[in-house]
Amino acid sequence: MIKTCVTCGKTFIGHHRQLNCSHECTVKYNTEQRKIYSRLQSTKERSIYMRRIRDNPIICEFCGKAVPRQYEIRKKPRAHEHCIVNACRQYLIEGQRVPNSLYQRFYALGYTIEELREEIENETKR
Repeated sequence: MIKTCVTCGKTFIGHHRQLNCSHECTVKYNTEQRKIYSRLQSTKERSIYMRRIRDNPIICEFCGKAVPRQYEIRKKPRAHEHCIVNACRQYLIEGQRVPNSLYQRFYALGYTIEELREEIENETKR
């Protein structure tokens, strides 16, 4: 089947859905299409993402206030840092074991339970 190359305009014998006459034209065509697609997707997805962030604030699990979001797609904070620390502090003051999910969040902030216990002991001594 005789076809016309979409990149350079030459005629060639093509098969099925072949659009380009050579490997060089295929590479050039793919880069152009990728640029067009990424430009459209980045503006479209960014506007959808920003709208979703604006319309649906994340509510802190502990205090019930809105948590400011980081504008990175993967980061979704569920609580303020000070709320996590205060919740761990409350468990330790009551003599209870800190739940594993709370412990992991506390550890991810860069703290350890031992440090928090020392702080509580120093506060009670004063």
